[in-house]
Amino acid sequence: MKFNHLLAALLSSLSVACYAADAVSGATPNHAAPGSQIKNVDAVTSASIVPQKLRISAKTTGFTDSKAKKVLFVVGDPRFDQSLEGFLVNTAANFFLKKGYEVEIRDLYKIRFNPVITPENFYHAKDGFGQTPDDIKPEQALVSKADYIIFCYPNWHDSPNAITKGYMERVFSKKFAYQDTPKGLEGLLKGKASTPS
Repeated sequence: MKFNHLLAALLSSLSVACYAADAVSGATPNHAAPGSQIKNVDAVTSASIVPQKLRISAKTTGFTDSKAKKVLFVVGDPRFDQSLEGFLVNTAANFFLKKGYEVEIRDLYKIRFNPVITPENFYHAKDGFGQTPDDIKPEQALVSKADYIIFCYPNWHDSPNAITKGYMERVFSKKFAYQDTPKGLEGLLKGKASTPS
């Protein structure tokens, strides 16, 4: 029970900190000419950048067939390696690793995830019809194994950004994540916890 409170506190702080990182900063106005290079971009943007010397990484384990709890981070940040959000994700991943959890980080930009629902896969995503697209099968396998799913993305318009939303729509398709019942929709991913951060 004590660990659950610690986990909840960690995830709550991640959520607040990640959203705050991309809020309007009131930083020095940008006086650079259009198309020119900005020497200190962190001074003129609300998208915080972690200095190189302070950046950390997490050596993730991936998922095995062990009984260890599994944490899946789905990250939709194009600046993941240098952003405050990346720093927070790696800090949380290292926390879980030290506690004996298995951790997988899906950097959607790094894996070049395609968030677009095409006419060919529209009915699969919406209704669960047809074959699961080849690029979605490994993502659904990870989701199926995960005990905890943590979505991490910049909060630019009070919603997930396009690549993260596309992941949610394509991976959490009908008949995989939920189904129709006489009483309405029923979730199929029982026993999992998720949170945006």
